[in-house]
Amino acid sequence: MKDVNILVERKNNDFAEVHISGKLSVHYSQHIYHEIKKIAASYSHLVIKLIDIEEFDLAIFQIFYALKLQYESENKKVEFISKLNSELQVIFTNAGLENLDTILSIN
Repeated sequence: MKDVNILVERKNNDFAEVHISGKLSVHYSQHIYHEIKKIAASYSHLVIKLIDIEEFDLAIFQIFYALKLQYESENKKVEFISKLNSELQVIFTNAGLENLDTILSIN
């Protein structure tokens, strides 16, 4: 697996799913940020699916949260869907983010 993979699946003119997998670390944060921002410019509704996540830094969480706030302010809809493995869930809980799904609306 590449370190981080971003794949866009266009559903219609206004809606796309973005599949992100791999290492969501600070090392790849700028790449992830710019790719999502570029994709979001073309759609009014994005569903970002986090799949097979190997690493997930809090820097990525901050980027996702900032993007969510930005696009909601532009009346765009951004949703996050993920099944974090138990190890990552413990990290978020220990960081005081046990309500991660509420903050990002992750299902």
